[in-house]
Amino acid sequence: MWRRAAPTLRIRAPPKDKKMATIHNALDECSTEHPVFYEDEVFIHLNPKIGADWKLLGKQKRGVTPEQNEKYSLDVALHSGTG
Repeated sequence: MWRRAAPTLRIRAPPKDKKMATIHNALDECSTEHPVFYEDEVFIHLNPKIGADWKLLGKQKRGVTPEQNEKYSLDVALHSGTG
């Protein structure tokens, strides 16, 4: 089976206990002057990536794409105190 290599980073993340302690400390100090928010973002690409794939000899796969390279971004924030 032929596959592409998965990209990886050499950056080491801090230990989980240290991360969780920092998060719990921030949540304990949450107030009106120092609010805490959960935030997330997602990028939606409607133009699919077409990469290597298996196919029968003499056949070609088709990938349907939009006429323009459409991209959308969705950003969301949630206050930790009020939800």
